[in-house]
Amino acid sequence: FFASLFYTPPMDIQTVKQTLPHALKAISLVTTGLFSGCALLTSAGLNPIFRSATAFPVQAVYVFQHFTANSTVVQGTTALLAPLSSIAAYFMTGDVVFGVAGALMAATIPLTRFFIMPLNKQIMTSPPEGSREAVAALLKWTSLHNIRTIAGLSAFTVVAVARCFPSSYLRSL
Repeated sequence: FFASLFYTPPMDIQTVKQTLPHALKAISLVTTGLFSGCALLTSAGLNPIFRSATAFPVQAVYVFQHFTANSTVVQGTTALLAPLSSIAAYFMTGDVVFGVAGALMAATIPLTRFFIMPLNKQIMTSPPEGSREAVAALLKWTSLHNIRTIAGLSAFTVVAVARCFPSSYLRSL
């Protein structure tokens, strides 16, 4: 009896071909939503603290160091899964909306790798009292993070509209 609860009959290739595009679109929606939600939370809730670094350098550096230590896994995972699932959905379905979302999310990867991560390392290794270099890095980080947030929100909006309104509906407008 218990074995039958966990038994799943094998799927044939036709079922996989029918199911996979829908799964990829759903993964794209969830990962772009998580990425953009986390990025928006940072932009709205923490960037004002980081922008006040000139007046409160100790607090701003402290908050950044603890925030970054806790958010890297979620942001990194969704930043990789969102473009992969979106681009895979585009290639499987030919739906340009997912190609656009994948390109927007993929653009965040080099932005993060080559511009934001060096600032992260600089701020994370700065002394707790907050140096002038750390303050300057925090101010630059907020601007770059806002660009990443806009790209993520744009990708999520495109995917959400595509999931809520099928292309046949949008063509009829």
